[in-house]
Amino acid sequence: MLKPADIFCTGMILQKEKPVSVWGTADPGNRITVRLQGKKAEAKADGSGKWLVMLPPLSASFSETMEITDGTEKVIIDNVAVGEVWLAGGQSNMEYQMYYDAEKQKEMEREPDLYIRQFTVPEISWEGEEKKYDFSRFGFWRSCSGEDLEYFSAVGYYFARKLRESTDVPIGIVNCSCGGTRACCWMTEETILASGGEPWLTDYAEALAGVDIQTESQAYRENPANAYTDPFHDAENSRVLYPGLSREQQEKLAKGLPGRVTGASHPWRPAGVFYTMLRKVIPYSVRGVLFYQGESDAPHADLYERMLIGLISLWRKEWGEVLPFFLVQLAPFEHWIIESGEHYPELRRAQERVSQEIPGVWLASSGDAGMRWDIHPKRKRKVGERLALLAEKHIYGEDILCDAPCICDAYQTDGGIILSFTNATGLSVKGERIKAMQLIASGSPLPEESYCTELSGNTVRIRLSEAREVSEIRFAQTPYYEINLYNEAGIPALPFKITDIRKREEEKEK
Repeated sequence: MLKPADIFCTGMILQKEKPVSVWGTADPGNRITVRLQGKKAEAKADGSGKWLVMLPPLSASFSETMEITDGTEKVIIDNVAVGEVWLAGGQSNMEYQMYYDAEKQKEMEREPDLYIRQFTVPEISWEGEEKKYDFSRFGFWRSCSGEDLEYFSAVGYYFARKLRESTDVPIGIVNCSCGGTRACCWMTEETILASGGEPWLTDYAEALAGVDIQTESQAYRENPANAYTDPFHDAENSRVLYPGLSREQQEKLAKGLPGRVTGASHPWRPAGVFYTMLRKVIPYSVRGVLFYQGESDAPHADLYERMLIGLISLWRKEWGEVLPFFLVQLAPFEHWIIESGEHYPELRRAQERVSQEIPGVWLASSGDAGMRWDIHPKRKRKVGERLALLAEKHIYGEDILCDAPCICDAYQTDGGIILSFTNATGLSVKGERIKAMQLIASGSPLPEESYCTELSGNTVRIRLSEAREVSEIRFAQTPYYEINLYNEAGIPALPFKITDIRKREEEKEK
């Protein structure tokens, strides 16, 4: 029986100006022909019935019909558009639907754009789950009209809306995200080990020690509450996500929670959703990846840089190309129910280093888009639109300011300390003084009244009220912070920590 993969269905958006992969199943040995835009590609189904064809690059369009035949059967897919397609991956802050976004009503009142569409990969955690439970709310292409908008990743939607305005072509989002997942969940076992992730595998093995895996898996699979089939039916869950819980409500809820449980059928297990979700859309042709993840990697924050590099490398290998990656730096956050932001500064540094070290990786600042007592910020517009700005410049070649101000130099002068930034055109402070900054002298923070700051071009001059040897400057180095240092594009500066300032001065003089 001829059957294309689920993602190839009515309303789909295909990537323009790149070869397009189309795959599915048929009777073994049948020759498959795919036609679109007057172009065709052929392949033969292998012994297991699997086939894959590569269509030549397509031109942007708004209404096409795809024809797939195997000599005996024909599949017609209508309402096909060709434009720009992006994969949205990560955990709950990428998954976070427009249903919960604080600006949902405003967006629902806008005239719908039928050429912004999303395919949501069903959150399948074990093979065969889709046959046991009803996942019909997912696994097809929705346009952002009416109630369909509620199912969109909020970050993905705001990204697509802005990109649609600047490119004037259809925009497709392939949403492959799952709340609570660590980086290792989206990797193979081999890549986890090669990336230094053995502690994650050890943790998993210890969690299963003494457990009858067959019994545990059966119990998990038989419980319909574990099947993510309707994201909005649970009123209590919806209240947690929006408008959120007070600190008192969180403390009460935390007392009844057992902590993170990862069983053999749970989506949080290492390498779990790589096979049950991501593999379902590889190698669908996309322009690049939007990735908002890292919160759940806190238990092994020291491993995150290598894990993230390994994940990017693996995904690029799986797609057979150097896909651009746009990362979202973790937003300011202190505590939520049983989750803590203690290790967020380390995770943020890891994300920044990856964006600096790995070609084709960029970082979106979310320094003004967090919530102190909630791990899920309720307004995703800033994040989505900043990701779009990065794409507009680095992928589509627009001459715009899109990157966050980033510290590049620090040295002492007779008048104090000079901090220099890149991406800092129009550097300004919203308020009387720079927030989230600490100067360390003799091992202790200096009081705010002991110094002042002046901005000039791409620099910040720190003037001390008395001569002090400052050994360290910290900016946004706490789990939660409030930030007010921006460039003219309205993008907040990235966190930084500068040490050994005297050495830097000496090197400069040489």
